[in-house]
Amino acid sequence: MYIPSVDGSIGEAFLNTGKTNSSLDALSSDAAILLSIALQFGCPLDELRHAIKRDGKGRAASFIGEALDRLGDLS
Repeated sequence: MYIPSVDGSIGEAFLNTGKTNSSLDALSSDAAILLSIALQFGCPLDELRHAIKRDGKGRAASFIGEALDRLGDLS
């Protein structure tokens, strides 16, 4: 889920794994917080998408990368 900012760009993101209190839940929550802060302080979404690790076919190598790509498809 994401919340748009005043100008319509993505301003905040939320990730939920469905496994409360798990390590994966903590990682996804922390990643969403860092993503939200970066976006709110002016880091372009495309810069974040470009910076993540990708496989040989250009696909995101992690769940946060996949989330960034999906957010990019929305904007």
